[in-house]
Amino acid sequence: MPPLELLLQQAFNGLMLGVMYALIAVGFTLFFGVLDVIHFSHGDIFMLGAFAGLSVLAGLHAAGIGGGAVALALAFLASILITGLVGVAAERVCVKPLARSSPLMTLLATLSLGLVIRESVLIFYPRGADPKRFPQLLPQGGFELGGVSVRYENLAILAIGFCAMVAVDLIINRTRMGAAIRAVAQDPEAAQMMGVNLDRTVDATFFIGSGLAAVAGILSGLYYGDWPPWRDSSRASITARSTSSWASRAVSSASPRPPLAGSATSTAPLWAGCSSACSRPRPPR
Repeated sequence: MPPLELLLQQAFNGLMLGVMYALIAVGFTLFFGVLDVIHFSHGDIFMLGAFAGLSVLAGLHAAGIGGGAVALALAFLASILITGLVGVAAERVCVKPLARSSPLMTLLATLSLGLVIRESVLIFYPRGADPKRFPQLLPQGGFELGGVSVRYENLAILAIGFCAMVAVDLIINRTRMGAAIRAVAQDPEAAQMMGVNLDRTVDATFFIGSGLAAVAGILSGLYYGDWPPWRDSSRASITARSTSSWASRAVSSASPRPPLAGSATSTAPLWAGCSSACSRPRPPR
């Protein structure tokens, strides 16, 4: 693959990852904007959403319910509901009781919550580090555009991610709950004086942010084909093979370089070139 086409292909792959990271970042922004809290267990909520969606898909497949689109929609709804409720419970257990404490206490509480979530997932998936195969529910196939391979499933993932972000934007800017969230983010005391229910607004914020993490988790599983995504998956291996093949062709076409001093083909020691410089006397300080 030529360098320009490889660059465009990697840029398109980065766009896919950017959509997933953007969904997680929107949740971080909501948490920090409303309560000035950095939710350190939000990454574990992301992981929980992926495993929740995988469990729902496995249950639907075992029951023989629905086709690809129906099963995927039910998995998204169930995962958003589960992670949203977990996010609300995390706010009431770890964040709200420590509202008047130092930020370090909230940081430690959310970090501990992340450990609890990970260990809870290991109860249902004892071999949690082993890749779990996500079913292929998105349309397969694709086409090439300017040397860049574009798959239909990638376009579907982009569409789902952008639709999720547009939906959140509409909720924040076009609904009464969104107006309450913006009011609390600007001035919580003034918002309460105007009749805004602070507890319900904070719960809605954590529900929305955790639900977006669930959407990102399922999209990540659908994109890589395996969960956790850091193991060798088909998509990652294809990208690695194409990169290594292009690099090998580039190296083979390059002219050979002279051996370096101290290498296996040279008899001179590595420090021979600097012997004269090292033997010079140093100027007095």
